[in-house]
Amino acid sequence: MARIELSVMSSYVPNWGVYEAIREFLQNLRDAKVMHGCEIRVRHDARTNKLTMVNVGKTMDTRALLLGFTSKAGVAGAAGKFGEGLDLALLTLARLGHEVWIHTGDETWTPKIERSSAFGGEEVLVIWTRKVAPKNEVRVEVSGIDAVAWEEMKPRFLFLGEKGKSVETSNARVLMHPDYQGCMYVKGIFVQRLDDLSYGYDFNTLQVDRDRKMVDIFEAKWESTAALMRAAAQNDAMQDSLYRSLKEGRTDGAGGGDYANEAVRDGIVKRFRQEHGENAIAVTTEETAKELRYVGGNAVVVKESLRNVLVPVIGTHAQARAKLVSNATLIVQTTDLTPAERNVLGRAIAAVWAHTKSEIALPFVVVFPAGTESLAGMVTTSWVDGASKRQIQIARHQLGRLVDAIGTLIHEVAHIESDAGDNDARHTRAIERLWSAVYETAVPS
Repeated sequence: MARIELSVMSSYVPNWGVYEAIREFLQNLRDAKVMHGCEIRVRHDARTNKLTMVNVGKTMDTRALLLGFTSKAGVAGAAGKFGEGLDLALLTLARLGHEVWIHTGDETWTPKIERSSAFGGEEVLVIWTRKVAPKNEVRVEVSGIDAVAWEEMKPRFLFLGEKGKSVETSNARVLMHPDYQGCMYVKGIFVQRLDDLSYGYDFNTLQVDRDRKMVDIFEAKWESTAALMRAAAQNDAMQDSLYRSLKEGRTDGAGGGDYANEAVRDGIVKRFRQEHGENAIAVTTEETAKELRYVGGNAVVVKESLRNVLVPVIGTHAQARAKLVSNATLIVQTTDLTPAERNVLGRAIAAVWAHTKSEIALPFVVVFPAGTESLAGMVTTSWVDGASKRQIQIARHQLGRLVDAIGTLIHEVAHIESDAGDNDARHTRAIERLWSAVYETAVPS
C-alpha cells in the first residue's frame, strides 16, 4: 500500500457536511457523462446504508488529488471547475467517520485523517492506495448513508430522475412540476430556493462559487425572468401562468418589460383587457389611478412588472389622461354662455377667488364627452402670461345654480391648495376652510 499525504488540515471547510461531499461526487459523475459520454450508475442499498456511484468509460489518476488540478476549467457544460471538490469531499466524509472507497483504473483509494510529522503533528487528509485488477471506470462507495438521508438528497440532482415536463430556453429550462416551484438549479444541481418564483429553473450559464452558492442573486432573478418570457413565447398555454406571475409581482416576472417579445406582450394585453375591459389603463399607485379616474379613465392598480409589459401596447397613464382631457375639453367661450350662466360663473369666481391662497388662473367652461357627463370639474395646467399655472375646468352644467358652481370651484381649488386627492383628509380640510370663508363673507356677523 502507498500513503499520499495531502496538505489539507482536517478542520478545513467546517461548514461542509455529508450532502456537500456527496454533491461533489455526483457532480463529477455528471461531468464525466457530459464531457466524455460515460455511462453513469447510482445505487443506494437501504439494507447496508451504502451509496455507490459509478461512471463507466473513464478513470482518474493521482493528479486528481492535487488541490486545484482540474480538466474542466473553461469546458462548456461542465459543472465543476475549481479542482478542489474531490479532496474536500474525501476530507469531509473521513472527518465525519464515513468509510469511503474509490476504485479507479487499477487502484483503490481510501481517505483517512492522520497526524502528520511533516506538518508538526497536525491532523491532515491522507489517502491510502493499493493496486487491484484494472477496470475502465471510477466507482465511489460511501458507507453510513441511510435511506432517509438519500431520499432528501436525490431530488437535488435532476440528472438522477426529473419529475414532470420542462420547457427548454436558451438560458435555462423551466421546470413545470409543482415540486420544483421556487427551486434554482445550475446544470442540474440544486443551488438555492426563492419562494416567490413561479416555477423551478435549471440554468445553464449562471456562475456559482465553490460551495455551489449563487454568486449573483440579482442576475439569477433576471435570468429567471428571461427564461419564463422565452418559454411563454414558445408555449401559449404558459401565458396564463405568466400573467398570474406578473399580477402577483413574482421574482421571475420582475424584468418582463425587457424580455417580452411582441407575441408575449399581445397575449398579456389580451388577458388584462379580458379581466378589466378594453379601455383599461395600468398604473402602479392609487394616487395615479384617482387622477385618471377623475377624468373618466378606467385605471387599474397593478404591480410594476405587469405595467412594464403592458405599457408599450396600451400606453402610459399620462398618455391616456392627455387623450381623455383632449376629448373632454370642448371649451365653451364666455360669449357663448347665456346671460344667466355668465352671471353664475362671475359670482362663483368672485366668491371663491377672494379666499384662495394659490396662484390659480381663472377657470374656463367645458363640455365633457359622452360617458363622463357626471364630471363637474377638473384641475389642469396651462400657460398664462409665459408661466405655468394651475387652472380649473368647470362643466357647463354646473352653471345652472350658484351653489353648484361655487361647490365645484371650491372642490377643485382645494385639490390645488392641499395637493391631495379625493377622500384625503387634507383635501377635506381645504374644502371646509373655503366654504367657511365664503359663508362668512356672504353672511357677515
